[in-house]
Parts: sequence; C-alpha cells; structure tokens
Amino acid sequence: MGKEETCCQCTTGCDTLHCACIKAGRSCTQACGCVACDNPLNKVHVDQVSGCAIYNIEKYKHLSKQELEACHLLPCGCESQILRNLIGSYQCSQCEKIYHYSFCFNEVIEEGSNWNCEFCGSC
Repeated sequence: MGKEETCCQCTTGCDTLHCACIKAGRSCTQACGCVACDNPLNKVHVDQVSGCAIYNIEKYKHLSKQELEACHLLPCGCESQILRNLIGSYQCSQCEKIYHYSFCFNEVIEEGSNWNCEFCGSC
C-alpha cells in the first residue's frame, strides 16, 4: 500500500507510531476512520519537508518566524540560505549540491551522504 493509500482506524487520537498514517509519514484524511485525531502531521505539507523534519515534527512546528528567517551557511561555503528554504531539499545555485537542515544535528547537511542519523534515519 502506498503512502497516499494509507488510512488508519485509530481510536486513541493518532498521536503515536501505532497510527498507520504517522508510521507512513503522512497526515490523516477524511478517509481515515480515526477518532479524536491528534496526528502532529496534520496541516503540514509533508511532501515539502525532509524526513528529518517529519521525524522531528514538534520541533519543526514550533519554529518561530525569526528562526525560519535565520540564515545558514551551506557546508560547501558557496552561499547562505534561510532555514525555511532548507526544511526540504535545497540545491546550491553554484555547486548544485543538495542540502537540508538536520534537526537531529542542528545544522545543514548534504543529502545523499553515505551515513544515516541514528535518530531519524534520513540525515
């Protein structure tokens, strides 16, 4: 079953990994039969954020406007970008490497590294 086909039938609020939707990294929809839905991914454009941001959804949702507008130097040193642009994949306009912000390490990292974060598995 694909992500878009996943539906839960939770009766306890959709707030843990017992929820099929959360486990699939998506929000609940009207097709779900959940009761008192409290899925933290609801109202988040999960297709526009990194796996790390989904894993750390509460940190992501609590970022202030000031934090989202803060500049971060890319590891390549070519340019800086605001955090809002680094929540999903961002391609450096000069060297064309792709980066995203790691909530696990609190820094910008290159995508496709040959290692994975022990917390979210995608950094």
